[in-house]
Order: sequence, then structure tokens, then C-alpha cells
Amino acid sequence: MGKISRLRKRSNSYVKNLPRTIERVINVDVAEDLKLLQKQQLRASKMPDGKNITNKQTGRADYHPSYKAWKSRFFSSSYGDGKINLLLKGNLDDRMTIKATGMRYRYFTNVPYAAKLISKYGDFLSGLAPFKQPTAKSITTRAIAKDYKSKVFSR
Repeated sequence: MGKISRLRKRSNSYVKNLPRTIERVINVDVAEDLKLLQKQQLRASKMPDGKNITNKQTGRADYHPSYKAWKSRFFSSSYGDGKINLLLKGNLDDRMTIKATGMRYRYFTNVPYAAKLISKYGDFLSGLAPFKQPTAKSITTRAIAKDYKSKVFSR
């Protein structure tokens, strides 16, 4: 079999297994980069739809005045501009993970109060906002292209 035939065979096999390849590349190669995008989104007080994180009960995008005063005094480094950013102590984002399944991925956190936060603010971990998606696409596309090159051409 010729070299071109072998390349075609490896390429076809790669493409056939693309969902599993994307899953592997995201889980192993770019998980930290994608987690950083999610953290930046939370610090920017944005939900996956690009809207501000708001308290579902009050409809407010900023903290309650008494909590705002407490947070700005004791946790000024995570206070930011006074909008809800969900990064008071860093536990939420320090314990964040990403899991790819096929061609989709989802963020998770194992902090004990995550369910309470989701109940109060909505599912802020369900994806990246539109303003972060081009960066995520660029990161994953580069990683998959690098993986393709190493798997198909490096034999």
C-alpha cells in the first residue's frame, strides 16, 4: 500500500472517530484553557446567554446593599464592580471541572453550596456566553488540528 493510501486510511479513521477525539482533546489537552474562560465569564458577572447574573428572587444584578458593604470590606479582591460575580473565596472556580461527552462539554463544581447558588442565580455553569465562544472555538480547533497532525502524519 502506498504512502498516500496509508495517510487516507489514517485520516478517514480519525474523522470517523471525531466525537471521541474531541472528547479526549477537550478533557485532556484544553480543559484548563476552557475552565479559564468560564472563570473569566463568572468574574464578568455573565450567564451563558451573555446576560448579567441576577438574583432570581430580586431580579437584581448587584448585591444586596448590606452584603455589598460586607463583601467590599472583607473580600475586596473579589468584589469587583459590585455586580454578582460568584467568586467570593475562590472555592467555586478552584473546584471547577470540565467534562466533554462527544462533541459537547459542560462545567461542574463540587462545592457543597453549588445547588443553592444555581437555585438563587440560575445555571451559570451551563456553557460559555456568546462573547467567549469564538475564543473557545479557536482553542479547541487549534488543539484538534495539532492532534490530527500528530495522529495522521507522524507515522
